[in-house]
Amino acid sequence: MQGISAGTMERKRQIDREIRALESELLGHIDSELCRLGALLRHANRNWISMYATDMLVDAEVVDGFAKRILDKHSFLKGVLDKGSTIAYIQRFYAQDYEILSGLYKGNFDSDLLHAVLNADCLSSKINFLNRLRSNDFLHLGVSAENICNPGSDTMLGAFKLRCKNWIDEWKKKCGNNSGGTYPQMTSEQRSIALLSLGMMQWIEHVETITDAEKAREILFSAYGTTMTSFEELRKDLDSQS
Repeated sequence: MQGISAGTMERKRQIDREIRALESELLGHIDSELCRLGALLRHANRNWISMYATDMLVDAEVVDGFAKRILDKHSFLKGVLDKGSTIAYIQRFYAQDYEILSGLYKGNFDSDLLHAVLNADCLSSKINFLNRLRSNDFLHLGVSAENICNPGSDTMLGAFKLRCKNWIDEWKKKCGNNSGGTYPQMTSEQRSIALLSLGMMQWIEHVETITDAEKAREILFSAYGTTMTSFEELRKDLDSQS
């Protein structure tokens, strides 16, 4: 019995050694694959732009696509892209892309790229616009109201909802008891605030119970045109000022 037990234990130790060897080999394969995927991610932007490193036409559609890529990666937490900062930001963080595309573009690349970033037909551009309004004091918000973030992930979606609600709370404080409607006794500023607050509440109401960022972004973008008209009416005033 004792010999059998010793033999069994030795076999178990051998199996354990084989398992560890297989684990080590598997982890090596995983590490190698992670390194490969990391390299692909690091060079994803270069891969996207490499197709234009020839004599292919770089037109307005390409510029618009470039603008949307930039906006989707910009969080808006530390600042916004505006007339004064956009091109410098792109030249710093997208230097290779900028150099290639500007060299192939027939027209005023900086002007058209700036217009594309500030007016792109995507949610991240709309959010950037709202933060531009806030930064230029068009929304009657105090310094405690932070920029709205780009809900690019499920975690950021929660932050996005919270920041929108903070804006609404700030407006309610400024309107006092008249925040529920445009009463004759309200000042012109309070009437503007009431419209902004109502638009924001209707907008984020669409994603109140949604926790999936991709679904929320699609709904927010589709709902923007019908619920955020009071904000869009300020676009011309903002463009003329900034």
